[in-house]
Amino acid sequence: MYELTLNIGEQRRLQKGIASRVYEIERNPTLRPKLFRELQREIKTYFGVDTYKNIKSKDLQQALRYIEKWLPEKPDNFAV
Repeated sequence: MYELTLNIGEQRRLQKGIASRVYEIERNPTLRPKLFRELQREIKTYFGVDTYKNIKSKDLQQALRYIEKWLPEKPDNFAV
């Protein structure tokens, strides 16, 4: 059975969630790209997809909760 992946609006919600979390954790703009990459990589690993766009629509709320609770693996690397 085919399960629907995130539509454009859901993808945007996920992107906004990622951005909000990264901006909440790191105020230094030069360090944010590393956090974006780390969080995006962990989301793809957690959901077993090659791109966040392939997350199932039914898993959107779970993905947003994951993002809200996410912390960098090595927060001391991002301290100013």
